[in-house]
Amino acid sequence: MDYLTIFLKYLKVEHPILMKSEAKDLKHSRIISLNMSVKTFRVRGKFRKNRKTQDFVKDVNGMKKEDVIEYILSTIGSQHHVKRYEIKIEEVEELEP
Repeated sequence: MDYLTIFLKYLKVEHPILMKSEAKDLKHSRIISLNMSVKTFRVRGKFRKNRKTQDFVKDVNGMKKEDVIEYILSTIGSQHHVKRYEIKIEEVEELEP
């Protein structure tokens, strides 16, 4: 067995290329989707800092809407030193490629 197969068995994840006989000994196995594609999202919102409201619009790459929201909260919070509850996300829209 190669290192990838050993690692995936450790994570209890089924490798999509493995033979079915090898996958039978995995407990709680699941299939990894190889069709996951990265999408571009446009996020609009505002945050408060020093009694002023700052609007923002950012284009972010991500797999899901939830991942993009987490990234925006983390990035704006660290760059502008604001708390997550001070950041209001108004709109998240998926852009066409």
